[in-house]
Amino acid sequence: MLREAARHARERAVTIGIEPVNRYETYLVNTGAQGLRLLELTGEPNVGLHLDAYHMNIEEDDFYEATRAAVPHLVHFHLSESHRGVPGSGTVDWEAILRALADGGYTGFVGLESFVEASPAMQAATYVWRAVAPDSDTLVRDGLAFLKDIERSIDTNRKES
Repeated sequence: MLREAARHARERAVTIGIEPVNRYETYLVNTGAQGLRLLELTGEPNVGLHLDAYHMNIEEDDFYEATRAAVPHLVHFHLSESHRGVPGSGTVDWEAILRALADGGYTGFVGLESFVEASPAMQAATYVWRAVAPDSDTLVRDGLAFLKDIERSIDTNRKES
């Protein structure tokens, strides 16, 4: 079915991103390695991988290795903290992720993902029962500043090497 969907999507210039999701939400594809295997089995050029740091925090042993292995097939990356709040306020290894993206030469899309100010239906669907950030503006301002600081540090270290 995925091959058929990919062919249909390709006729419309659409790329499909397979997102590994943690074991508490599905059993089909939980890790980047499983996602890469599904891409291989599908064999369609418009099917890629979509990683999400929130799910990686539960399923991956090594943020760097999982991200770096995915880069050649990566079509999107969700920058989502371990509790879906402001990046830098949880347990995600952001330096490893951003270094892997840089080392792999990734130039595609990334997005901050959180469920701040979500509708009651979205909160129920994502099991977000408490405020994970004061508001969306704080999440974006503080999270982006944190991530840009790491990016600058990685760039500085590369130039010094």
